[in-house]
Amino acid sequence: FAKQNVTGDHGARQAEHLLDWSISNSLVPHGLFNHSPDISDVISPNYTCVNIIETYLLPCAYGGIIGGIRQSDDNYSGLISYDNGQYATLTKHFAINASYNRAIVDATRVMMKMKNLHTRFPEYISSDSLSIKAELNVWSKRAYVLGRDDDVHGCGGVLISDRNQTGTSANMLRSLELEDVSLNGTKPFDESFYTVSGCLEKMEEILSNAEDEYTKNMFGPEKERYKPHVDWYNHILGALIRSNTEGTLSKAKTIFRGMEEFQNNSHDENSRSNNQGAIRPCWSSPDTVSYNTILFGLSQNPGIVQGKEAGELLQKMNENYGRSNNPSIRPDDVTYGVVMNALAQAGMAPPPEKNL
Repeated sequence: FAKQNVTGDHGARQAEHLLDWSISNSLVPHGLFNHSPDISDVISPNYTCVNIIETYLLPCAYGGIIGGIRQSDDNYSGLISYDNGQYATLTKHFAINASYNRAIVDATRVMMKMKNLHTRFPEYISSDSLSIKAELNVWSKRAYVLGRDDDVHGCGGVLISDRNQTGTSANMLRSLELEDVSLNGTKPFDESFYTVSGCLEKMEEILSNAEDEYTKNMFGPEKERYKPHVDWYNHILGALIRSNTEGTLSKAKTIFRGMEEFQNNSHDENSRSNNQGAIRPCWSSPDTVSYNTILFGLSQNPGIVQGKEAGELLQKMNENYGRSNNPSIRPDDVTYGVVMNALAQAGMAPPPEKNL
């Protein structure tokens, strides 16, 4: 059941029940998360939990509309090869409904079970790059939906619900999760689970702790276990841009600049900037998703300055791709669409014809 991956939540729910049964019958110390010898070095023990989490989150996935070419990454130790494009970018693809809320609640529950396993059985299953990516994914989805409370139609999304009957997104999540608490006898979540700022702070905490583990083990045998991946940063970029919170575009830019700096110094990991404020030091280069997310943020803040910045960022992206021929940073239809939108809103419509 470690490879369960079907559309909808039925398969994930059955896999979660089997996981619960296995844990309650003390199967963790007997190899529950072990894999066959030929793949044990490249498959994370968190693979089972993460697969359930991501299957639950399928209603929140957008089928790659964020763009980018997802290919297997030999440097990711075979932990995962495809991310289902779970970063929401374009307006028409961002709709929140009852299944979205239920998906977040289910994924959060399994995330907490995974973290509990890390605490109870650290010798058999512990945090790694894959579990960190899954945690950030869950928190980013919470930030997306909670960001709707301040402005249902801001940031380009539509909340499909009768707000007079269901209340805010926070109340909907809280109500569903209290049902889980009564059924499972677990403790209610604290208030930070139901605010955008709480979600963003939690993501920053997870990321900082993971980066610290990586730097501490940079030259040791645990380096690959905590090796940062672009998905870490893309989930945070997406959450910031989609959170509908003041100042988040500026914060997203500091992360993106840190990713650009890493790209420029990627062959010298000791040559990292200590520049605070304008750049947040990062440990991964940007990809098409990263560029598209920042471009989308610029398009949602229309103005001549933002339009010009979007055009310049597209030019830089094209130059980087032309120089490296790296498909992971190749501009795509989403890239051009978002840039044209930003330029048009700034009254700079003619230039997009040159971009095409």
